[in-house]
Amino acid sequence: MNPTNTTNQYYYAFGAHYQFIEKKKKPIDVCYEVGFENLSHFSYAFKKHFGYAPTALIGQTSSQ
Repeated sequence: MNPTNTTNQYYYAFGAHYQFIEKKKKPIDVCYEVGFENLSHFSYAFKKHFGYAPTALIGQTSSQ
């Protein structure tokens, strides 16, 4: 795995999930914060990586 893929996985796993669950942020906000410029591309990449859309995390809390 190259460094770019490793960095992307870090952002997905720790950045995106943390922002959705702990900070209750919207997908558009997380998209820009983790370095994407396009919400559609972010959603596609997120779903490809995790197997579900980022909107599936909206409203979840860390205790669930």
